[in-house]
Amino acid sequence: MTFEHWTAFSAVAALNIVTPGPTNLLIMNTGARLGRGPIVSFAVGNVLALGIIGLLVTAGLSQFIVKSAMAMQVLRLVGGGYLIWLGIKLWVDDKSEEKGYREIVPTHAFRLAFTNAITNPKPLLFFGTVLPLFVPKMDPSLADISVLVFTFMSISFVSLNIYGSIAARMGQLLKQARARKVFNRLSGTALIGYGGALVLRRSR
Repeated sequence: MTFEHWTAFSAVAALNIVTPGPTNLLIMNTGARLGRGPIVSFAVGNVLALGIIGLLVTAGLSQFIVKSAMAMQVLRLVGGGYLIWLGIKLWVDDKSEEKGYREIVPTHAFRLAFTNAITNPKPLLFFGTVLPLFVPKMDPSLADISVLVFTFMSISFVSLNIYGSIAARMGQLLKQARARKVFNRLSGTALIGYGGALVLRRSR
């Protein structure tokens, strides 16, 4: 793999990562409501899941999953259902500001990010269809694939920290209970929309 291939992959990966989606929405909601504390834990949970998906790539399993209409539909149903559940929870649960909850925020943020990433078809599709375009077809190596997966993970980690930090700075606007409720319900509605789109989408 040449430096040009790596640079091109990094640019495509960055565009894919920074594009608004459920992961970025979740980190912004978390940062705005709970501050900078859980941001790193969220980012670590996300990249750990991406690393596991990367292992599927190295094992050659990602192509099987991506090409299997049934497997992708099941993944979409699980991932979409999880997003809908998170959205509903933001609508009905306003206990996230309680002191007892704050004590487990890092662990909760880690689980939230990991579950979201591991059930999200987007990174699997990217690794299964886009990543192979940047690996030499004649002599694909584990090292090349590992570098590209690690690059994707690193960009994602940095991006989530930036998104979360910006949201944490804006969190001052959510000190009033009414503002927090409106923000949570807008975020919840967006997550339900993302989840519904995944559930209703059919494999081609």
